[in-house]
Amino acid sequence: MQKLFVFIALISSAVLPSAETPVQPVSSQVKFTEIADQAGVGETGLSYSIAWGDYDNDGYDDIFVTYLDNDRVDHLYRNKGNGTFEEVAKKAGLLDGFGSAAEGAAWADFDNDGNLDLVVANGCEPNPDYPTQLWRNNGDGTFTNVARQAGVEYTGRTMSTSWADYNNDGLLDLYIGTYTVEPGGNFLYKNNGDGTFTNVAAKAGTNSHRESNGGTAWADYDNDGDLDSLCRQSRRAELAV
Repeated sequence: MQKLFVFIALISSAVLPSAETPVQPVSSQVKFTEIADQAGVGETGLSYSIAWGDYDNDGYDDIFVTYLDNDRVDHLYRNKGNGTFEEVAKKAGLLDGFGSAAEGAAWADFDNDGNLDLVVANGCEPNPDYPTQLWRNNGDGTFTNVARQAGVEYTGRTMSTSWADYNNDGLLDLYIGTYTVEPGGNFLYKNNGDGTFTNVAAKAGTNSHRESNGGTAWADYDNDGDLDSLCRQSRRAELAV
């Protein structure tokens, strides 16, 4: 049985160095203490991914945890601001009657309303028929699944997800990585700015489906002003520029 761990960093007080005192790297002064149980997030189960985000705009980062486990549902831990968290997934409307079959999750304000929204990549074993979920933040502590009307509800085996404004239009686009056997390959959903998305993976050249996509990260590695993507396939990596 897996368990979620949370570590806090304790940074020792620093003394200003003199000419005779060598400067020590900051990393050598940092120690971590595991506090998951004390913080209220020490749940056991087959959890697969974690995403931090201040979904309620109170200045404290909250935690979303996905589970690949029929005996568990995904968890949303609201940061209480005192070093502890409370589990509020049901209260927030994030439970839709499914068990759990999620491997990836990511926060982003896709509609630019000032509230973080959440995408969850579902559909892996043991429940391959769970669709992708796009949870729009209602701004009152609750969420609504808008995946179908947004055009991103995929019923199949998805494994990873990430957000990036790949075309520099001020709107966050969505990348979904799928399992090897999926015929459509991976998905790059262009944000249309009206609450909907269009899959442009084939046109953009990012719809590889040779192997399972376990993760994707975006960065402008060549400093040309455009975001590039690094996809981790099950046996190789692919860099798209």
